[in-house]
Amino acid sequence: MFVSSSYKIRGTIEAAASYVYHYELSAMNPAFGYTREVSKRDGGVIEVVNTHHSVVHEKYNLPPPSANRDTILALLWERESAESLLVVMAPLETHPKADAMGGSTIRGSLLVAKRFVQVDNGTVLVQFSSRINFGGKLPKSVIESAIKPGALRNVKQGQTHHMMSLALDDLRADDGKMLGEILINQIKKSKSKGGWKQKVERSKIGVDEFLYISVAMRSFLEQRPWFRSLLHTIAANQVAAATTVMTSLDNMNDQDAVRLGKGLSTIIISNTESPAAIDHWIAQNGCLGELEEKYSWTRKFFIEFAKYNLATSNFGLVARVCVGAVLSVVDLATDIFMTVQFFQTKGQEGYGRVNAILIGLTLGIQILTNYAQNHRKLGVFVRETAVILSGFKPAVDAYRVGAGIEQEQHQTVEPLAEMSVMKTIEVVFEAVPSSVIQIYAYITSEKKGFAAAVSIIVSAATTAYASTMITYGKSRPAENTS
Repeated sequence: MFVSSSYKIRGTIEAAASYVYHYELSAMNPAFGYTREVSKRDGGVIEVVNTHHSVVHEKYNLPPPSANRDTILALLWERESAESLLVVMAPLETHPKADAMGGSTIRGSLLVAKRFVQVDNGTVLVQFSSRINFGGKLPKSVIESAIKPGALRNVKQGQTHHMMSLALDDLRADDGKMLGEILINQIKKSKSKGGWKQKVERSKIGVDEFLYISVAMRSFLEQRPWFRSLLHTIAANQVAAATTVMTSLDNMNDQDAVRLGKGLSTIIISNTESPAAIDHWIAQNGCLGELEEKYSWTRKFFIEFAKYNLATSNFGLVARVCVGAVLSVVDLATDIFMTVQFFQTKGQEGYGRVNAILIGLTLGIQILTNYAQNHRKLGVFVRETAVILSGFKPAVDAYRVGAGIEQEQHQTVEPLAEMSVMKTIEVVFEAVPSSVIQIYAYITSEKKGFAAAVSIIVSAATTAYASTMITYGKSRPAENTS
C-alpha cells in the first residue's frame, strides 16, 4: 500500500521536524481524544546509532483473526540544503533487541520519507509518503477501513495538534480555515454521542471542547469572553431576525453576542455561498469589522462555520428537499403531459417525438451515471435507478448533500459531485431543450393552452433551481485540506 500527503505547519525546519516526530512518538492529541492509538500501536526507539541515525521498533495489534505485525525501522535524517531537511524511515529485517521481545507477530516493512521545506520565515511544508508491506495478506476490509484511513488520519491529526498548540499572537489569516474545520470536527464528535433532541446542547459541548483544547482560543476567551456565547448561538443554528449590533468591539457582552449569532443563521440560509453570507454579516455589524482588523483569522473561521450551518440547517434542508422534489416531479409530469398533447395535436407530432427523445435521453444518461457511481453494489444501483425513474433523484441528492452524508466505500465520487453531474444532465438534456421546443410550439400555435404555459414556467424554474444547487455545492466544506 502506498500513501502520500502534504501539509503546512508553523516554525523553522528544525522545529517542525522535532515537533512532528515528538508528536508521532509520544504526544497526546486532545482534539481527537486519545494518545496516538496506543491500544493498536506500540513501540519506540530501541537504539541510537549516532546523531543522524536511530532504530525504531513498532508493534501493530490488529483485530482477530488477523495476526499482529511489527516493523523495525532505521530512522535517518539529512540536511539537504538551508531550506530542506529529509527524514527517511527505512525497513530492517532484524535487530537483536526487537527479536528478543518475541511475541506472535508477522514482520512487515515500512518505508517512509518526509521532506521539510521552508516556505517562508514562519511556515514549513511537510511532504509525506509511505509504502507499506504487511508481511502477508490482510483482508481488504481491514486495509480499507483501518490501515489506509489510519495512515492519512495520523497526518491530519498531527497538523491539527500543531494548530491547537499555536499561541494567539501566532495565528494568521489562513489559519482561520483550519480552526473552523477543527471546531466543526468537535461539534460533530459531540453530537454523535447524543440523540437529535440533544443536538443543541451537544453542539455547545463541542464548542466548549474546542475552546478548551486550543491554546490560542483559551487566550482569546480571556480577552473576549463573549466569544463563547457567540459560538454557542451559531452552533444552535436557529433561524431568527437578523439585527444590527451597534456596540463597539471593546464594549461587547454576552447579550450582543447572542444577537449576532441569531442573526447569522438567517443571513446564511438567504445566501447561496457562505463567503457572501459572512461578507453581509460583517458589513452589517461594525464590531465584526473591528474584530477582523485585530484578528485576521476570524473571517475564514466564520466562513467554515457558516458552511457547516448551511448544510445542517433544518429550515434550509427542508426547503431544498421540498423544492427539489416538487420541481422535479412536476417538471417530469408536465413534460410527459405535453409530449402526449403534441402527439394528439395534428401537425405537432414532431414536437412530441423530440420531447420524448429528450426525456428518454436524460433518464438514460442519468442511469448510466448511476451505474458508474454504484456499479460495485448492484442492489444500490437498482434502487437508485428506481429513484431516477420516479423523478425524485434531485430531491434525494439535495438531501444527501444538505445532511452532510459522506461518500460510501462502493461509490466512485462524493454525493456533492454526483448531485452536480445529475443536475447538469437534467438541465442540458431536458429542461433547457424541452423549454425551447415548448416555447417555439407555444409561439407558433394558434391556440395558447394553459398547460403549455405552466410546463414552460416549471422547466424554467427547474433550470434555475438546478443552477442554484450546483452553485451551492461550491460553498460546501472541503473534507481534506492536507
